[in-house]
Amino acid sequence: RRVCGCTARLLRPKHVCVCMHCVCTRPFMHARHRCCAKGCRCTLSCPLAELPCLPCVVRPLCRRSMHAVPGNYKARHGQGHFLARARPCCWLSQYPCPVSAVPITSTCCPADGAVLSAGKGSTVALVSRALSAAGYKVGVYTSPHLHHIGERLAVLPPHVSSGFDGALPPAAFDALVREHEATLRGDQDGEGSGGGVLSHFEAVTALAFRHFADAGVDIAVVETGLGGTTDATNVIEAEQLQVATITPIGLEHVDALGGTLRSIAAAKAGIMKAGVPVVLAAQPPGSDDPDSDVAGMLSAAAGRLGCAVTHACDAVAVTPRGYQLAADGQASFATALLPPSALCEHLSIQSPPGGAAGAAGLSIEGLRCHLVGPHQHGNVATAVATLLALRARGWDVPDAAIAAGVEAAWLPCRFEVRPLRQRGGEAAAAAAAVRYAVLDGAHTAAAAEALSRTLATAFPGVPVVLVLAMAEDKDIAGVVGALRSGLSRSLRAAVFTSAPVAGARTRSAP
Repeated sequence: RRVCGCTARLLRPKHVCVCMHCVCTRPFMHARHRCCAKGCRCTLSCPLAELPCLPCVVRPLCRRSMHAVPGNYKARHGQGHFLARARPCCWLSQYPCPVSAVPITSTCCPADGAVLSAGKGSTVALVSRALSAAGYKVGVYTSPHLHHIGERLAVLPPHVSSGFDGALPPAAFDALVREHEATLRGDQDGEGSGGGVLSHFEAVTALAFRHFADAGVDIAVVETGLGGTTDATNVIEAEQLQVATITPIGLEHVDALGGTLRSIAAAKAGIMKAGVPVVLAAQPPGSDDPDSDVAGMLSAAAGRLGCAVTHACDAVAVTPRGYQLAADGQASFATALLPPSALCEHLSIQSPPGGAAGAAGLSIEGLRCHLVGPHQHGNVATAVATLLALRARGWDVPDAAIAAGVEAAWLPCRFEVRPLRQRGGEAAAAAAAVRYAVLDGAHTAAAAEALSRTLATAFPGVPVVLVLAMAEDKDIAGVVGALRSGLSRSLRAAVFTSAPVAGARTRSAP
């Protein structure tokens, strides 16, 4: 407690606390937990709000599991759901991916790099939607989720409609857990064939791969976790791996991957397999120090494995053609989480003949993309390069499917624009200018800079009122500074508030 400064008042001496600087496990109920010792129901707003206090014995969780426990979590067999007891430890090789897969990971760039967004989620959305449009049944594994953990395990049927996300419903996720709980609980207790203890992320990854196999998907598009070499998703055999894609990211989670650019690049290169094509997104230019040349290190790693490398920025050109905003002032803010966003960006995509697109090349004009902003142009290029690499390996991905994937891809809270309902009825709404809400999950200074630039471009000269809530472990000063400087001419007011993080306010910045 002297290390992390925890002031928890627990009724049992089993408390083990952790802050962001510790390596021990954090108990689920900590710091602000208040309950009695009579088996009462916990009143803390958290994913375990429906669960009795067991009674008042706090079970430790891994740091990643706080945001991932199902909202309708129930105690089972007197021990609780195995996902709540997951601890970070073991390698997931005993649960291999049973289908063809495209893993998409990210690499780090220097703090002054020009690339401002990881792009994993956007790239996964673009690739998976295009494969569905091509007629394939696609498994999609992403993290984190927005409402329920089943969102991480999605299956897109062939030719899926743009409004269907394929997420596993809560009841179906619970059924999947019950079906495989005995197997995973054995490894969680150290008694299974794996000989280790599964972390929460590893357990969910195993469930995802099992779900994809049961659903009979043709291919899975997999977003990796923090790393590459030792990431839970890196259990895809070379025979199943179709393309390995590496996107850029700003400096985040650096300590978890060795603390240096060389160690980070080595970890991310771990998703490469001998002879399997690799797609590299545009990386920031290296300095005179060879240890900062991320692109060079990744290319060298691919060369040692005999992997054909496609540099997305060289293979695919994405040209913005302007924004289009839906002028629907009657739309309700209650639909804010329903696709698509009210803002789209017109794009054109070209790939020269004889390159990644083959002898005919690729030219698509007039695309309407709902993943908007300059930082998304690189993600679109990376996704298209990945699809072209799949085409070269025999997957039937026509140009029309690529276009359909770009237009159908959408993610909530990535510069999501929603018109606000005007007060005073239809007459007042018709007379008033349409107002919009922009929802974005920027939580780093670099992402805040990208958000500011996109706001200034999409809404030039429009007054902005900022409402900001963040987790306390984020770079709050950096984000606020980037927004303040980027919106200096349009910012009229700022509201700083707090919101639950992972179902509780213990991580919310006051």
